[in-house]
Amino acid sequence: MDFGIRLDKNTYDAGETAKGTLITRSDNILKVRKLKFSVCGKERYEEGMVGQWEYFASPSEKYDIFFFEDLYPLLKSTNAFPYINDRIEIPQGSFAIPFHFSIPHNALESYRGKVARIVYEVEVSADMGRWKRDYHNALSFEVLNPNMTYTFGDRSYLGKEQEKKEGEPYLGLELEMTNGISDVPKFSPGQIIKGRLKIENTDLTRVKKAIIQLYGVEYPKWGDTRTISENIKKEIKYDESKNKDTIAFEIQIPQNAKRSYNAKHSEYYWLLETQVDISGSPDIHAKRIIQVA
Repeated sequence: MDFGIRLDKNTYDAGETAKGTLITRSDNILKVRKLKFSVCGKERYEEGMVGQWEYFASPSEKYDIFFFEDLYPLLKSTNAFPYINDRIEIPQGSFAIPFHFSIPHNALESYRGKVARIVYEVEVSADMGRWKRDYHNALSFEVLNPNMTYTFGDRSYLGKEQEKKEGEPYLGLELEMTNGISDVPKFSPGQIIKGRLKIENTDLTRVKKAIIQLYGVEYPKWGDTRTISENIKKEIKYDESKNKDTIAFEIQIPQNAKRSYNAKHSEYYWLLETQVDISGSPDIHAKRIIQVA
Protein backbone atom coordinates (compact mmCIF):
# COMPACT_ATOMS: atom_id res chain seq x y z
CA MET A 1 0.00 0.00 0.00
CA ASP A 2 1.12 3.54 -0.69
CA PHE A 3 -0.32 7.04 -0.20
CA GLY A 4 0.95 9.84 -2.43
CA ILE A 5 0.32 13.54 -1.79
CA ARG A 6 0.43 16.14 -4.55
CA LEU A 7 -0.17 19.90 -4.43
CA ASP A 8 -0.82 22.16 -7.42
CA LYS A 9 2.31 24.15 -6.47
CA ASN A 10 4.99 24.27 -3.79
CA THR A 11 4.66 27.89 -2.60
CA TYR A 12 1.54 29.75 -1.46
CA ASP A 13 0.73 33.23 -0.23
CA ALA A 14 -1.01 33.68 3.11
CA GLY A 15 -4.78 33.70 2.55
CA GLU A 16 -4.51 31.60 -0.63
CA THR A 17 -6.40 28.34 -1.22
CA ALA A 18 -4.23 25.31 -1.95
CA LYS A 19 -5.50 22.43 -4.08
CA GLY A 20 -4.11 18.93 -4.12
CA THR A 21 -4.67 15.24 -4.69
CA LEU A 22 -4.34 12.23 -2.40
CA ILE A 23 -3.38 9.14 -4.38
CA THR A 24 -3.86 5.62 -3.04
CA ARG A 25 -2.16 2.57 -4.51
CA SER A 26 -2.78 -0.95 -3.24
CA ASP A 27 -2.33 -4.43 -4.69
CA ASN A 28 -5.09 -5.79 -2.47
CA ILE A 29 -8.17 -4.60 -0.62
CA LEU A 30 -6.93 -3.41 2.79
CA LYS A 31 -8.78 -2.62 5.99
CA VAL A 32 -7.46 0.34 8.02
CA ARG A 33 -8.42 0.85 11.65
CA LYS A 34 -7.95 4.63 11.54
CA LEU A 35 -6.96 7.09 8.83
CA LYS A 36 -5.67 10.59 9.54
CA PHE A 37 -5.28 13.28 6.90
CA SER A 38 -4.44 16.88 7.81
CA VAL A 39 -2.44 20.02 7.08
CA CYS A 40 -0.49 21.93 9.70
CA GLY A 41 1.97 24.75 10.28
CA LYS A 42 4.47 24.11 13.05
CA GLU A 43 7.39 25.79 14.74
CA ARG A 44 10.41 23.72 15.67
CA TYR A 45 11.89 24.27 19.11
CA GLU A 46 14.07 22.44 21.62
CA GLU A 47 13.09 21.43 25.13
CA GLY A 48 15.85 20.83 27.66
CA MET A 49 15.68 18.28 30.45
CA VAL A 50 16.72 18.82 34.06
CA GLY A 51 18.67 15.88 35.49
CA GLN A 52 19.67 14.99 39.04
CA TRP A 53 23.32 15.92 38.61
CA GLU A 54 23.18 18.52 35.88
CA TYR A 55 20.97 21.50 35.22
CA PHE A 56 20.68 21.10 31.46
CA ALA A 57 20.98 17.88 29.49
CA SER A 58 20.79 17.33 25.74
CA PRO A 59 17.70 19.09 24.34
CA SER A 60 14.98 17.22 22.49
CA GLU A 61 13.37 18.44 19.28
CA LYS A 62 9.70 19.37 19.55
CA TYR A 63 7.11 21.19 17.45
CA ASP A 64 4.46 23.74 18.40
CA ILE A 65 1.48 23.49 16.02
CA PHE A 66 0.07 26.97 15.35
CA PHE A 67 -2.13 26.03 12.36
CA PHE A 68 -4.09 22.79 11.88
CA GLU A 69 -6.92 21.64 9.64
CA ASP A 70 -8.38 18.15 9.57
CA LEU A 71 -8.78 17.13 5.92
CA TYR A 72 -10.28 13.72 6.60
CA PRO A 73 -13.90 14.97 6.43
CA LEU A 74 -13.20 15.95 2.81
CA LEU A 75 -12.15 12.39 2.03
CA LYS A 76 -15.15 10.98 3.87
CA SER A 77 -17.55 13.21 1.93
CA THR A 78 -16.30 11.76 -1.39
CA ASN A 79 -17.23 8.21 -0.32
CA ALA A 80 -13.90 7.08 -1.77
CA PHE A 81 -13.30 4.76 1.19
CA PRO A 82 -16.19 2.54 2.32
CA TYR A 83 -16.63 1.45 5.94
CA ILE A 84 -16.72 -2.30 6.59
CA ASN A 85 -17.32 -3.35 10.23
CA ASP A 86 -16.09 -0.02 11.61
CA ARG A 87 -12.95 -0.19 9.51
CA ILE A 88 -11.99 1.88 6.49
CA GLU A 89 -11.51 -0.14 3.34
CA ILE A 90 -8.78 0.89 0.89
CA PRO A 91 -9.77 -0.39 -2.57
CA GLN A 92 -7.46 -2.37 -4.78
CA GLY A 93 -5.76 -0.34 -7.54
CA SER A 94 -4.99 3.37 -7.82
CA PHE A 95 -7.37 6.18 -6.91
CA ALA A 96 -6.97 9.99 -6.95
CA ILE A 97 -9.00 12.02 -4.46
CA PRO A 98 -8.96 15.85 -4.67
CA PHE A 99 -8.73 18.03 -1.57
CA HIS A 100 -8.24 21.72 -0.72
CA PHE A 101 -7.50 24.00 2.23
CA SER A 102 -6.92 27.71 2.89
CA ILE A 103 -3.76 29.28 4.31
CA PRO A 104 -4.61 31.70 7.17
CA HIS A 105 -4.17 35.39 6.37
CA ASN A 106 -1.98 35.83 9.47
CA ALA A 107 0.16 32.74 8.79
CA LEU A 108 3.82 32.86 9.74
CA GLU A 109 6.15 32.80 6.74
CA SER A 110 8.19 29.63 6.21
CA TYR A 111 11.63 29.90 7.79
CA ARG A 112 14.63 27.60 8.05
CA GLY A 113 17.44 28.88 10.23
CA LYS A 114 20.30 27.44 12.20
CA VAL A 115 18.10 25.96 14.94
CA ALA A 116 14.63 27.51 14.48
CA ARG A 117 12.20 26.45 11.74
CA ILE A 118 8.70 27.37 10.60
CA VAL A 119 7.38 24.58 8.36
CA TYR A 120 4.11 23.55 6.71
CA GLU A 121 3.12 19.97 5.85
CA VAL A 122 0.25 17.91 4.51
CA GLU A 123 0.30 14.58 6.38
CA VAL A 124 -1.45 11.24 5.98
CA SER A 125 -1.19 8.26 8.34
CA ALA A 126 -2.92 4.91 8.53
CA ASP A 127 -3.31 2.76 11.64
CA MET A 128 -3.29 -0.77 10.24
CA GLY A 129 -4.14 -2.52 13.51
CA ARG A 130 -2.26 -5.15 15.49
CA TRP A 131 0.63 -7.03 13.91
CA LYS A 132 0.70 -4.74 10.91
CA ARG A 133 3.04 -1.89 10.15
CA ASP A 134 1.44 1.57 10.26
CA TYR A 135 1.90 3.98 7.37
CA HIS A 136 2.88 7.67 7.36
CA ASN A 137 3.73 10.19 4.64
CA ALA A 138 4.16 13.98 4.62
CA LEU A 139 4.64 16.65 1.96
CA SER A 140 6.17 20.03 2.84
CA PHE A 141 5.27 23.32 1.17
CA GLU A 142 6.29 26.97 1.55
CA VAL A 143 4.21 29.94 2.72
CA LEU A 144 5.01 33.60 1.98
CA ASN A 145 3.56 36.47 4.01
CA PRO A 146 4.96 40.04 3.77
CA ASN A 147 2.06 41.22 5.98
CA MET A 148 3.01 39.37 9.15
CA THR A 149 2.30 41.30 12.33
CA TYR A 150 5.58 41.83 14.18
CA THR A 151 6.24 42.96 17.74
CA PHE A 152 9.78 42.89 19.08
CA GLY A 153 9.65 40.83 22.26
CA ASP A 154 13.04 40.86 23.98
CA ARG A 155 14.02 44.49 24.48
CA SER A 156 16.30 43.59 27.40
CA TYR A 157 18.80 42.21 24.87
CA LEU A 158 19.41 45.73 23.56
CA GLY A 159 20.33 47.02 26.98
CA LYS A 160 19.19 50.36 28.24
CA GLU A 161 18.81 53.11 25.68
CA GLN A 162 21.50 55.76 25.94
CA GLU A 163 20.25 58.46 28.24
CA LYS A 164 20.61 62.03 27.14
CA LYS A 165 22.39 63.91 29.92
CA GLU A 166 23.29 67.57 30.00
CA GLY A 167 26.84 68.17 28.77
CA GLU A 168 27.64 64.50 28.02
CA PRO A 169 28.32 63.06 24.52
CA TYR A 170 25.16 61.79 22.87
CA LEU A 171 24.34 60.23 19.49
CA GLY A 172 20.83 60.72 18.14
CA LEU A 173 19.49 58.35 15.44
CA GLU A 174 16.74 59.46 13.04
CA LEU A 175 15.33 57.32 10.22
CA GLU A 176 13.45 58.45 7.13
CA MET A 177 10.18 56.52 7.33
CA THR A 178 8.13 55.50 4.30
CA ASN A 179 5.69 53.23 6.15
CA GLY A 180 4.48 55.62 8.81
CA ILE A 181 5.65 56.04 12.37
CA SER A 182 5.49 52.99 14.61
CA ASP A 183 7.27 51.43 17.55
CA VAL A 184 9.27 49.24 15.15
CA PRO A 185 10.24 50.99 11.86
CA LYS A 186 9.18 48.88 8.86
CA PHE A 187 11.14 48.37 5.64
CA SER A 188 11.01 46.00 2.66
CA PRO A 189 13.67 43.56 1.36
CA GLY A 190 16.03 45.43 -0.96
CA GLN A 191 14.99 48.84 0.38
CA ILE A 192 17.62 51.46 1.23
CA ILE A 193 17.43 52.69 4.83
CA LYS A 194 18.18 56.41 5.01
CA GLY A 195 18.93 58.17 8.25
CA ARG A 196 20.90 60.77 10.15
CA LEU A 197 23.21 60.64 13.15
CA LYS A 198 23.24 63.82 15.23
CA ILE A 199 26.33 64.29 17.40
CA GLU A 200 25.87 66.33 20.56
CA ASN A 201 28.26 67.61 23.26
CA THR A 202 31.38 66.34 21.53
CA ASP A 203 34.49 68.08 20.19
CA LEU A 204 33.75 67.64 16.48
CA THR A 205 37.42 68.07 15.53
CA ARG A 206 38.05 64.62 17.05
CA VAL A 207 35.26 62.83 15.17
CA LYS A 208 36.83 60.39 12.67
CA LYS A 209 34.07 58.28 11.14
CA ALA A 210 30.69 56.67 11.60
CA ILE A 211 30.16 52.91 11.38
CA ILE A 212 26.73 51.66 10.30
CA GLN A 213 25.91 47.95 10.67
CA LEU A 214 22.77 45.99 9.88
CA TYR A 215 22.31 42.55 11.40
CA GLY A 216 19.77 39.80 10.78
CA VAL A 217 19.36 37.96 14.08
CA GLU A 218 17.83 34.54 14.82
CA TYR A 219 16.77 34.26 18.45
CA PRO A 220 15.63 30.87 19.84
CA LYS A 221 13.77 31.78 23.02
CA TRP A 222 14.65 28.51 24.76
CA GLY A 223 18.29 29.64 25.04
CA ASP A 224 20.43 32.76 25.21
CA THR A 225 22.31 32.30 21.93
CA ARG A 226 21.54 34.65 19.07
CA THR A 227 22.79 33.79 15.60
CA ILE A 228 23.83 36.56 13.20
CA SER A 229 22.69 35.39 9.77
CA GLU A 230 23.38 38.67 7.94
CA ASN A 231 25.94 41.38 8.63
CA ILE A 232 26.14 44.45 6.38
CA LYS A 233 28.73 47.03 7.43
CA LYS A 234 29.36 50.53 6.08
CA GLU A 235 31.87 53.20 7.14
CA ILE A 236 31.36 56.93 6.54
CA LYS A 237 34.23 59.38 6.85
CA TYR A 238 33.40 62.53 8.76
CA ASP A 239 33.95 65.89 7.04
CA GLU A 240 33.54 68.66 9.60
CA SER A 241 33.17 71.39 6.97
CA LYS A 242 30.45 69.43 5.19
CA ASN A 243 28.67 67.47 7.88
CA LYS A 244 28.75 69.92 10.79
CA ASP A 245 27.15 67.97 13.66
CA THR A 246 25.09 65.60 11.51
CA ILE A 247 26.12 62.52 9.53
CA ALA A 248 23.71 61.28 6.84
CA PHE A 249 23.88 57.59 5.93
CA GLU A 250 22.33 54.99 3.67
CA ILE A 251 22.46 51.21 3.99
CA GLN A 252 20.62 48.67 1.86
CA ILE A 253 18.66 45.70 3.13
CA PRO A 254 19.52 42.56 1.09
CA GLN A 255 17.07 41.68 -1.68
CA ASN A 256 16.72 38.16 -0.24
CA ALA A 257 16.42 39.32 3.37
CA LYS A 258 14.45 37.03 5.67
CA ARG A 259 11.32 38.71 6.99
CA SER A 260 10.97 39.54 10.69
CA TYR A 261 8.72 37.24 12.70
CA ASN A 262 7.93 36.64 16.37
CA ALA A 263 6.58 33.18 17.20
CA LYS A 264 6.03 31.34 20.47
CA HIS A 265 9.49 29.80 20.72
CA SER A 266 11.65 31.77 18.28
CA GLU A 267 12.11 35.18 16.69
CA TYR A 268 13.91 36.73 13.75
CA TYR A 269 14.59 40.45 13.70
CA TRP A 270 16.90 43.07 12.22
CA LEU A 271 19.14 45.35 14.25
CA LEU A 272 20.53 48.65 12.96
CA GLU A 273 23.57 49.51 15.06
CA THR A 274 25.53 52.76 14.68
CA GLN A 275 28.58 54.24 16.33
CA VAL A 276 30.74 57.32 15.92
CA ASP A 277 34.50 56.89 16.32
CA ILE A 278 35.99 59.72 18.39
CA SER A 279 39.75 60.09 18.71
CA GLY A 280 40.93 59.91 22.33
CA SER A 281 37.45 59.26 23.74
CA PRO A 282 35.00 56.36 24.03
CA ASP A 283 32.81 55.86 20.96
CA ILE A 284 29.17 56.86 21.17
CA HIS A 285 26.45 54.46 20.04
CA ALA A 286 22.82 54.33 18.94
CA LYS A 287 20.80 51.30 17.78
CA ARG A 288 17.33 50.48 16.60
CA ILE A 289 15.30 47.35 15.93
CA ILE A 290 13.64 47.41 12.50
CA GLN A 291 11.10 45.16 10.83
CA VAL A 292 11.73 43.70 7.40
CA ALA A 293 8.43 42.74 5.78
